[in-house]
Amino acid sequence: AALKIQSGFRGLQARREVDALKQERAKQVEAATKIQAGFRGLQARQHVESLRKPVDQAPPPVPTASPPPAEDVNDAIAALLSQGQTRATPSPGPVEPADGTSEEEQAAAALKI
Repeated sequence: AALKIQSGFRGLQARREVDALKQERAKQVEAATKIQAGFRGLQARQHVESLRKPVDQAPPPVPTASPPPAEDVNDAIAALLSQGQTRATPSPGPVEPADGTSEEEQAAAALKI
């Protein structure tokens, strides 16, 4: 009878340990996803900004009978859409939580980086 009780208890302990490991892994995946999303957002904003710079720095166009073709802008929009990006304007920067740490910092702390 003692072996049955010990065996059952050890099984319960093992199941609890596996559940704890699964929960920790889920937290790590969520933290890594937040870090990746923040970095990809930064890259996208920088890419859009680099596409806009030549247009923003161009001299004002000379008025003509018809507007000049916007092939470069159309190509840039088509490239963004082919990559699955639907926003052509950069999003505002990340919003800091009330405690002063960003989601990326919280995620990094969760991963113990």
